[in-house]
Amino acid sequence: MRLTASVVGMLASCCSSTLLANPVGSVFGPAMTYAVGINPVGMTVVDLGNGHPDIVVANTGDNTITGDNTIGVLLGNGDGTFQPQVVYTVPTAGQLDVTFDITDLGNGHLDIVVNDGSAVSVLLGKGDGTFQPPVNYSLTSGLTSLTVTDLGNGHPDIVGFAGSGAGVLIGNGDGTFQSEVTYADTPGYSNFNPIGVADLGNGHPDLVATEANNCVANFNGQTTCADYVVVFLGNGDGTFQPPALGSQIPCSGGFLADLGNGYPGIICESTGFNPNTQSPNPNFAIIVTLAGNGDGSFQPAVAPYSETGATDVTVADLGNGHPDLVLIGTTCPYSGPGACSTGITAVLGNGDGSFQTPLPTNSVIGTPAGFAIADFGNGHPDVAVNSFDISGGDTYLNILLGNGDGSFQPVIVSSTIQGTYPAINITESEAADFNGDGLPDIGLLNAPPNAVGSVVVMLNEGSMASSGGTTASGGGMHSGGIDSLSLLLLAVIAMLKSRCDSGKSWQKTCDIHAHSRHNRATWFRMRIFI
Repeated sequence: MRLTASVVGMLASCCSSTLLANPVGSVFGPAMTYAVGINPVGMTVVDLGNGHPDIVVANTGDNTITGDNTIGVLLGNGDGTFQPQVVYTVPTAGQLDVTFDITDLGNGHLDIVVNDGSAVSVLLGKGDGTFQPPVNYSLTSGLTSLTVTDLGNGHPDIVGFAGSGAGVLIGNGDGTFQSEVTYADTPGYSNFNPIGVADLGNGHPDLVATEANNCVANFNGQTTCADYVVVFLGNGDGTFQPPALGSQIPCSGGFLADLGNGYPGIICESTGFNPNTQSPNPNFAIIVTLAGNGDGSFQPAVAPYSETGATDVTVADLGNGHPDLVLIGTTCPYSGPGACSTGITAVLGNGDGSFQTPLPTNSVIGTPAGFAIADFGNGHPDVAVNSFDISGGDTYLNILLGNGDGSFQPVIVSSTIQGTYPAINITESEAADFNGDGLPDIGLLNAPPNAVGSVVVMLNEGSMASSGGTTASGGGMHSGGIDSLSLLLLAVIAMLKSRCDSGKSWQKTCDIHAHSRHNRATWFRMRIFI
């Protein structure tokens, strides 16, 4: 993901092929593909200083200890297209994975911080989307994650987690850093896994992780441990207190988010464990939440629902004014009989750290692999889900329009990415306005194993229905027809177009939006130039 010095190479240029076959009524246009490096593992969209959204990817090389880690930068042109990848190489010391963060380290420009486990590399930005050669800081902890944040000294600092504790590099405020200081986990504990960095209520950034002891062989012959929350309270000057053990947690790792009560809480996944009975159960794979108390401690673990095969979970306000949970995967009833379903499941928050009964799962075409949440033009949070045909078929872009109350309309299969695994292996989704028209577009990271990957960009065309449009609901598909109200709206559009064509409009551009509430899958948007 990040390698560097000066520009050392440029890979294949834009638009090498068009992967998408778009059905009539698609909300996104044809795909443009941009080659990146081998084994890309991360993608971020950010304006690096040129005034347009740019794309940064991390490439891990040929999956060997000699393969270079690189950072690839694709500068945006502001019209939805991108320049060829510019590659920056960073030191590689046998690590096959990298993490990175993009932030202003004090020089007034966005900079890139890269971690490969053996060293942290800092690429200072020039403010125009290009970067200086990397400055490297050796690590003794073997960090597996990285975050850049002000730990209380007034400058951006680097903090990360390793297998046996945490590592901190204090910033000097000019883009340089002091040597790493490490913090060991609790003596006698192991299986240290990161959760995150946040102010838990003491006014300073704190470190949160899990660690385990009492490991025994379970019913499957595997090792089961008792995991606990561990907190390193910050002192406000970049240093931390010794680790303090918290309550037992049925997870290893997780992430932090405000669950609605104003304090950072924990979200994690428990596999093979029933948190209600505190006993192993191979049929359980559960999303667990622990609301924060605001004093460095957390409330008991709650499992809103069970799920199997989940690939991602996030927190977002779906329109009810509270943090909600959004899961892609296969969800099943937490207890009692009931069928499982695959797709997007929303669990609405109550605003106090607790959650309601899960809403019915919205089915998608194929097996979901990633998603992005954004308002794609209807005024509510919507979801774009990339999915694949598990039998070896194509990959799909599914659009679920939100109703503003946490529920979604039937899925629209916007685009089909033609090609089978492993040539097509979409691992990440990003929503951003690439062409400046005010509508979120989609960027996908295609990461075929041990091969050159690509970024796939699809621009939001703002029209989600027309005659013959294809939609899907549940396991079936049907053609989207046009109701009588929609036909009336089309007539109005034709009249307005005539007015625009005659030059009687006071505007240089007539934007016309026509919504049919009777048939919610029908949406017209026309831009008429005069």
